Amino acid sequence: MELAREHGIDAPTATKALAAALRTPGPGDEVLTELARRLATGLASVVAVVDPELVVLSGEVAQAGGERLRQLVEAEMTGLALPRPQLRISEIEGDPILIGALRTAVADARQTVFDTARFDA
Repeated sequence: MELAREHGIDAPTATKALAAALRTPGPGDEVLTELARRLATGLASVVAVVDPELVVLSGEVAQAGGERLRQLVEAEMTGLALPRPQLRISEIEGDPILIGALRTAVADARQTVFDTARFDA
C-alpha cells in the first residue's frame, strides 16, 4: 500500500491498491514494475540456492497482480538468477502453505495407516 501511495494510488488494502494499479497507466505501471523487481530480488536468492523447477506466487497480492505481475516478475528474474524456474500464480485462496501442509500430512497419514506392504512377511 505504501508503494502504491508513493505513486499516487491510494487504496484501503493491498489488493485494492494492485487492482487500481492495473487500471492506472503510468503510475500503476511503475507500482507493478517496482513490486515485481522487489519480488524477483527476493526470489532470486532462494532460486540460486534451492534451484526449484517451479515457483508459485501465492497470496492476495500475487492473485491481485495476476498474470501481469507474474510476467513482470519473470522478466525481472531473467538477469538476477541463472536457474529459470517456471513461475505460476496460485489459484488457492486463503493460506495455500497451510492447505498444502495439511494435504501432505493427510497423505502421509493415509500411507502410514493403510500401507499393506509393511504387513507382508
